[in-house]
Amino acid sequence: MALPKENRIKNKKDIDGIFKKGRTVKSSSLFIRFLDNKKDYSRVALIVPAKNVYLAVDRNKIKRMLYGELAKNRSLLKRGLDVIVVVNKKATRKDFKKLVGEFKEIMPEI
Repeated sequence: MALPKENRIKNKKDIDGIFKKGRTVKSSSLFIRFLDNKKDYSRVALIVPAKNVYLAVDRNKIKRMLYGELAKNRSLLKRGLDVIVVVNKKATRKDFKKLVGEFKEIMPEI
């Protein structure tokens, strides 16, 4: 099950605005930036740099896992927020489940 298109941020202009004006929450592996969007729904962008996760297959798997978690648990996202999640630590395949767990812990704090 995937996250609907209306809940994804695709526009670079929107992403840049969130990075400039947004508030930050950090954990050991994730960097989350968020901003109010004045809409009835929330939007999310996931960024997994090649510098931190070398293989494209692994980067895509992390994105699928995190988007899937958001699709299953809509309560993780508060209404009216734009959220950018960046994986800021080198991650191996063993760490993927830990990333999802950390994501589930930190999202309700936003």
